[in-house]
Amino acid sequence: MNLKQLEYVIEISKCGSINKAAQNLYVAQPSLSTAIKQLEQELKFNVFRRKNSGIELTSEGKMLLLSAKLIISEAERIRRIPLLFDSQKNLSICGTWSSLLMCSFMQFRNEFPEASLQDNIKETSIRQAIRDVMDQTYRLSIVSCLDSRRSLYHLEMQKYHIKMTPLAVNVPPVAVVSMNHYLSRFRAVTTAQLKTCPIVAYDTFNSDDWLGAFGLDSSCEILNIFDRGALQDAIRHNYVAFLPMDPDLEQSIPNIVMRRISDGPMSSIYMLHQISYPLNPREKKFIARFQARLDSIYGSRAR
Repeated sequence: MNLKQLEYVIEISKCGSINKAAQNLYVAQPSLSTAIKQLEQELKFNVFRRKNSGIELTSEGKMLLLSAKLIISEAERIRRIPLLFDSQKNLSICGTWSSLLMCSFMQFRNEFPEASLQDNIKETSIRQAIRDVMDQTYRLSIVSCLDSRRSLYHLEMQKYHIKMTPLAVNVPPVAVVSMNHYLSRFRAVTTAQLKTCPIVAYDTFNSDDWLGAFGLDSSCEILNIFDRGALQDAIRHNYVAFLPMDPDLEQSIPNIVMRRISDGPMSSIYMLHQISYPLNPREKKFIARFQARLDSIYGSRAR
């Protein structure tokens, strides 16, 4: 049994056809059939069941597919290990949605331009950010994590040898509303008040990890959107967003205000990376400047 055979199993199960899988794999159909037959002989069970409409996995084949996907994923991760330790000098960052992070990233690039480097940043969910570091798709991740969920994610990251460094703690939640919204009249609001309002949520904030912590359920009116512009447009149309306190957001969007949620859950901001990965000089410089920015907002004593 080898990796190539496992890749064949995955592709055939996805296509439901050996002919189609052979085309996708750029392998002759007889060669693909022979490889699967040899695998079945070695394993001493049939992986696929042939039928008139195509091909399907047997019960044993379904179990093999689960393991095959894990093995191929781990093999890809192993192949990417050199990327962590070669001459990469750029920024490679993913993170949860944050104007503070994005503005800091853009300001850093303007102040320290490197024409020969391609800096990369991506906004995503906290689960995907962890996955991206696990898979070495991105070398660093900066995420906001609810304090009530920290232990859960910490255990997951320990399992995959990811270091979790706090950059800011006790970050308060805020409601982001338009200046015309009635909540803008208050200095602080409560979760009970928020439940009466239509809510807009950036889709990368998992409901269990964020909105669920505010006690929201299916009875609440929640609009899920997928990009920064749509979130801002919804706020202007009297939807309310719940986010960690982010002063750069308030400054970057005209006619919106942030109001502290007095009884909302606190969160913290963390940097994630593989334990064995040493940050390159450009990453160290960026993190130092980002840390200084966080300290100026949330206070260095909190860490």
